[in-house]
Amino acid sequence: MKKIVILLVFMLIFLTGCAKENRNLSFTGSVEADEIDISSEISGVIDNVFVKDGDLVKKGSSLIRLNTEDIKIKLEKAKLAKEIAELTYNDIKNGNSDNLIDSAKYNVESINSEINGANKEIKFLEDNYNKILDLYNSGAETKVNLDSAKRMLDNENSKKNVLIKKYNALKKSYQEVKSGSNEETINKAKLNVDLKDLEIKDLEQIVKKSNLTSPINGTIQNVNYGVGELISPVKKAITVVDLKSIFLKIYVPEKELNTISLGENVSFTDEFLKGKQISGKIVYISSKAEFTPKNIESKENKQEMVYEVKIKITDNNNIIKPGMFLDVDLNDNKEGQNND
Repeated sequence: MKKIVILLVFMLIFLTGCAKENRNLSFTGSVEADEIDISSEISGVIDNVFVKDGDLVKKGSSLIRLNTEDIKIKLEKAKLAKEIAELTYNDIKNGNSDNLIDSAKYNVESINSEINGANKEIKFLEDNYNKILDLYNSGAETKVNLDSAKRMLDNENSKKNVLIKKYNALKKSYQEVKSGSNEETINKAKLNVDLKDLEIKDLEQIVKKSNLTSPINGTIQNVNYGVGELISPVKKAITVVDLKSIFLKIYVPEKELNTISLGENVSFTDEFLKGKQISGKIVYISSKAEFTPKNIESKENKQEMVYEVKIKITDNNNIIKPGMFLDVDLNDNKEGQNND
């Protein structure tokens, strides 16, 4: 009797070992690749789209160019303003202030003349308003004409206030130039040159950012905008796929997780490959369990906890494409490794 019990125990151990060796390690996975979404850093209307879905592109290739005519005009103005600022700075620094004094004096007198003109216009509009007001009070004029006269008077007063502010600023500048090229005046002129230089650099950066380029060698997956459309920052303009980073994503049940390891070489095939084997390497095993994703679940495994595993495809040769589903049988790999 004791011999029979011992024999049964050995048979149970043997059968358990065989069951472990014959575990189902066949998985269906989706082929994916690293994607890069390219967005514009500035707003603008698209002038050119140089690519379409499926195109191969190299790193640095132009993908989209925005219209920057208005920015280029501003850039030219900024360069001219810098030249004027440099001439002014040199005149002050070298003591050539006669022309500057004359120019500053002219500006003050010119604004003062405009203020005098505004005062005459205001006097005329005030008289006109008072006449219309008297007529309105006597019932001989409409409210519309009264409001219009008041609005014209208010607008002219607003213009005069702006002119007075300009006059005060120009008068101060005139007094500074007239007093001589002191150190403070020279420093202000130099800072003005530096400010114009920064404006130029800022506009040049905007022009540079108007040309969207590919950050990698890859394939265009989606072009989301066309010529003439307005594009805003952060909005996804183009998606580029890095086919060198192509991988198969599978989900391994918790109970089978101990049968695979990071860095393990695997090979797999599928019907459409006609017997050709594809090599890969396990490069990622998730540390967090999740329920079986809906696209691969069945009645048997939909409540099963699984771990995401990524297998990098190492000899693709453009056969495998993102979006495909492939079967991988890790039992075959175990047998091959055991035979070795």
